[in-house]
Amino acid sequence: MATRITLTATHGDIQGREFVLAGPTTCQVGRSENCALQLPGSDLSASRHHCVLEIDGPRVQVRDLGSRNGTYVNGKLIGCRQRELWIEELAAEERPPCPLAAGDELQVGLNVFRVSVAQEAGADDHDAAAESTHHQPENEMHAVGCCAGFPGY
Repeated sequence: MATRITLTATHGDIQGREFVLAGPTTCQVGRSENCALQLPGSDLSASRHHCVLEIDGPRVQVRDLGSRNGTYVNGKLIGCRQRELWIEELAAEERPPCPLAAGDELQVGLNVFRVSVAQEAGADDHDAAAESTHHQPENEMHAVGCCAGFPGY
C-alpha cells in the first residue's frame, strides 16, 4: 500500500500551493536549492536544510535537521538546534521524528502547511499518479517516489 501526502500551504509566501509526495520517500524541506521542497529564499526564519519528511509504508513523519528556529507540528516545537551548537555537532539520534497525520499543521519558517494523508492500494498507483501530474492546476506541484524536481524560487 502506498502512502500519499499533500502539503497545502496555508500561510507564508507560497500560500495556496500544494506539494504532493508519494512514498516510500524522504523529502528535505528548506531554502537550499538542493532541497526537494524549496522554500522562498526571502524566508530567513527557515534554515537552508530545515527538516525532512519521511514516508515509509503507512508511517509519515517529520524530523527537524537542527534548524535555528525549529519545526512545529500543530503549534508544538518538535525540534531545533541549541543556540550554542553547530549543526555538525548534532547527531541524528538527538532529533527524533514526529508522526504526522491528516489534519496536522506543519510550520517551517514563516510557512504553514496543512497535511493530508491518503493510503493507496495497487501496483498501478505509480503510473496513475505520474499521469495526473500533467493535468494539475498551475499552483500545484507533484512528485512521485523521490520528491526531486520541485523548482526553486
